[in-house]
Amino acid sequence: MRTSKKQLLIKTALELVEKHGLDGLTYEALSQASGLSKSGLIYHFPSRDALLKDMNQFMIEDFEQQLIATAGGTADEVDLLNRLKATLIVLSRSATRAELLLSLEIHNNTELHDAWDNIFYRWGCHQDGIDKEPIFYLCKVIADGMWLHDHISTAPLTQQHREKLIATALALLDSTNI
Repeated sequence: MRTSKKQLLIKTALELVEKHGLDGLTYEALSQASGLSKSGLIYHFPSRDALLKDMNQFMIEDFEQQLIATAGGTADEVDLLNRLKATLIVLSRSATRAELLLSLEIHNNTELHDAWDNIFYRWGCHQDGIDKEPIFYLCKVIADGMWLHDHISTAPLTQQHREKLIATALALLDSTNI
């Protein structure tokens, strides 16, 4: 599948955020990094908010593709246990700086927050389930912690430690009566 110019620009924007943070994501910086004029960028992204929205949508689509590949089907095609396991596995890796910064930004934008909330709801990782089966959401919290860990801890998790933690969380899920 051919990558569109807009997708290439979004990937370049993510690289800029990875290197320079959100403050480093300007039309000028993106123009310089992509080789496209500012007016060309404005054609694709009429505002900074439009760019951030498209970057988040790109990340949502990528995240869901990882979930589908891990679960072996879409949220509609696999059972709840496999959806939860896929979410746990996909989120168990360390976030990139760009992912972390953009995820913090969504809490200031209802539309972006709702888009992320929708994917977690479809994959069974929503706060609505806490009263019914708290282990499900607990595993999401564990995965979120693993995703954030290396950015907030003085010692990053080794791959071996990540694997042990994920195996323990998966065993916890397997112990439920789904």
